[in-house]
Amino acid sequence: MEQTGSQSSLAFSAALAAFDDLTSGDAVEVLRAAPEPALGAALSALTKSQVIAFVVTAAACFLFTVTGLPVLLGFLAGWLPAGLLDAVASFSFLGHFNAILRGVIELDDAVFFISAIALFLFANAIIVELKKAD
Repeated sequence: MEQTGSQSSLAFSAALAAFDDLTSGDAVEVLRAAPEPALGAALSALTKSQVIAFVVTAAACFLFTVTGLPVLLGFLAGWLPAGLLDAVASFSFLGHFNAILRGVIELDDAVFFISAIALFLFANAIIVELKKAD
């Protein structure tokens, strides 16, 4: 069923009203939480089993979270060159979110999360299109 202009604007107004009470903290939480489902969608598109997709997604999200922890970085410092160690640390979801927890929303942190979301959703779209071609 096709929506008319008034139905579309009514739906849009209802959506805006639902999000009217969002605070900046809520928006930050959405920004922080969104890469995981996007990653899960991309990994789910790679597998036929949803159970395997869940386990792989949980492991990948865990790795993206802990890569910036000092314990892990200290463990990897003996094996990786400093430049590669810094690159690994820069992929940490937690590392980028810690600055936001202090109340400072830096542009590079917001760009990181938005880029991660876009990258994972783009990968998902590519994987789905490649699977459709088969």
